[in-house]
Amino acid sequence: MSESTAEQKRRYPGRRLTAGLLLVAVVSFTLQAQDATPLKLWYDTPSRGVWENALPVGNGRLGAMVFGDVPQETIKLNENT
Repeated sequence: MSESTAEQKRRYPGRRLTAGLLLVAVVSFTLQAQDATPLKLWYDTPSRGVWENALPVGNGRLGAMVFGDVPQETIKLNENT
């Protein structure tokens, strides 16, 4: 049995180092994935029909601005053509 153990040590000399580095990598990626602050916008009042108070939404090609009172909202759409 001692011959096979010695043979395994010669065959995989950096086994502990590799396992340790893998563990550190997994832990660091897990810690980076957690975000302490949620990405959320919350407003207590509507924009009251003013274009300057609206929030823009879109992806750069297609955009929209939603503004107005709660019972009557206005939606302005814009397309990059």
